[in-house]
Amino acid sequence: RLDVQRPRVKGVVRDVYEALFLEPESMQQIISGRFSRGAARAMLQSGAGFRPGAERVTTLTRRANIGIQAHTASAAAARIFVRARARGSGSVVRLRHRATMWMQREGDGWQVIGFEVDQDRIR
Repeated sequence: RLDVQRPRVKGVVRDVYEALFLEPESMQQIISGRFSRGAARAMLQSGAGFRPGAERVTTLTRRANIGIQAHTASAAAARIFVRARARGSGSVVRLRHRATMWMQREGDGWQVIGFEVDQDRIR
């Protein structure tokens, strides 16, 4: 079970973080598709990641520690750390982002049912 679910969970984390930092224009579509309704609404309102219009985005550090419930492979959690920078409106924005996402299996896929985000601008 773990071998089958590992790439699926990893794919959710990768999709969400590519949308938050590298492709902010796709953020609403990805978040809505990968999160429960309430969690998606909260994530979109949280201000996490870069906003659409960010240019020349560079991720300086990307790290995720993912754990999957061993017995049934029906729940998972991911701790994520990202440092990134982008240009926008003539200035450079640098961010430090730490998050935890809690997921549960929905058929063949995974859905984020809760998260916690701590994001700061770095000078």
